[in-house]
Amino acid sequence: MNSKSLKADIVRLLMKFVSCYTPLKDARFATLGGQGIEPRVWQEFGIPPSNGWLIERSRTRGTTLISDLRYRVHNQLRTFADILAGHGRENAYVDCCHLDLCGTLSNEAAADFEPVLPLVFRGTGRCLAVTVADSRRNLALEQWPDFHSRGKKLFGRTARAIYAELESMQELIPVNRDAPSFIKPFDPEKGARREFGLMVEIAELLFASGAHWVPESIVRYVYVSRYSGNPCRMRTYFFRFGKGRGAPSFTGFARAWAESPLFFSSGGDFQEVVKNLPRQDLPTMHMNTNSQSKLAAIAQALGGAEQAEYEELMAKSQRLDVLLSAINGAQPTAVTVLATVPAHHAPATVRHRVPRVRKKTWEDLPDHEQVEWQIHALELKSHSNGSWPKEWKDLLTTTFGYYSKKLGAQMRAALSRASGRFRPHFENRIRKVFGDRANAYLERYAKVLS
Repeated sequence: MNSKSLKADIVRLLMKFVSCYTPLKDARFATLGGQGIEPRVWQEFGIPPSNGWLIERSRTRGTTLISDLRYRVHNQLRTFADILAGHGRENAYVDCCHLDLCGTLSNEAAADFEPVLPLVFRGTGRCLAVTVADSRRNLALEQWPDFHSRGKKLFGRTARAIYAELESMQELIPVNRDAPSFIKPFDPEKGARREFGLMVEIAELLFASGAHWVPESIVRYVYVSRYSGNPCRMRTYFFRFGKGRGAPSFTGFARAWAESPLFFSSGGDFQEVVKNLPRQDLPTMHMNTNSQSKLAAIAQALGGAEQAEYEELMAKSQRLDVLLSAINGAQPTAVTVLATVPAHHAPATVRHRVPRVRKKTWEDLPDHEQVEWQIHALELKSHSNGSWPKEWKDLLTTTFGYYSKKLGAQMRAALSRASGRFRPHFENRIRKVFGDRANAYLERYAKVLS
């Protein structure tokens, strides 16, 4: 890799990510048009013109994209879902959407993107990528008390631990110690605030639209792009969402994010940032691409999910070699090990580490999750068609990790406070809890009671 091609390399990584879940020859993609980097990579992977959408406001740039790349072009993100719906419901989906922003996820960008989310969830791939630039204005830094407060409301008691985990990973990202003195060094605290702010915005975007999706897989990339000639620190996040809707879980989303693998590059191979392993005299591990084993050749011939699984096994083997070298060699110290991985490293499935604590109860849920849960439960009940007793037990088990008669009685009481004569009080609570975002929840609530 070279630093100028990192943006294209990120798109190639995204293509590999999507290929783990759906064949690329059938996959449908959408992205913001920009300079046309992404559609050129689509061409490398053989994506046909009918399966790619570029969303570009600039008429001049849009005309250039059409003439040069032949993919479909639309000029407004907000109305993109309507355009696809006009081609028939069976075509109203994309397998992967890349929200490649010039700066950060502003309120306007979030509002424009919200109608596109259902298109992603209808696809087979169900992949989403979000790219932001750290060099642009970031409201999370300017309005940190507000973002911190929103995070506490969303993630409850886990918000502090989640932020601490993000900051600890930021501290492990390499910095250029040979940079001139007039260049301001990277600040891990600001990095953590930017990431926490984005996590809050995406969580609000996902759940406000009624999508109770905790990603099956998340992969994070931090890199220095020099595409425009000047170094610009970028962040890209890959998400893959599972089938169907689970119970709403803001804390589950935050844990999945904080526990996901993080990779860094300033121009070379992407390296995974790993915690709490010794670095002393450890070799940097590389894939042997010159002399492939028979198994590697078979995996490459099969391609798709088989190749991705083989590559993930190889990456894990490399990490084990590093760990064994550390155990047999130097005394362990808590420092960073950067294990070099191939550019096409397969996404690692997020495994949630559940601490042994007392059983979760209704009072442990933040206000946002309580209201969201009540609306979601009413929606499930209205569409249950006689299977509500089983769905009810499944819902409680998914939300709290267990089911008991005592919990069932407690939650039936909570659900009763969201309907009947309590409706005006519950509507007021929605307004109080969600503020400016209350209308979306009120509409869902009214629809389920109509």
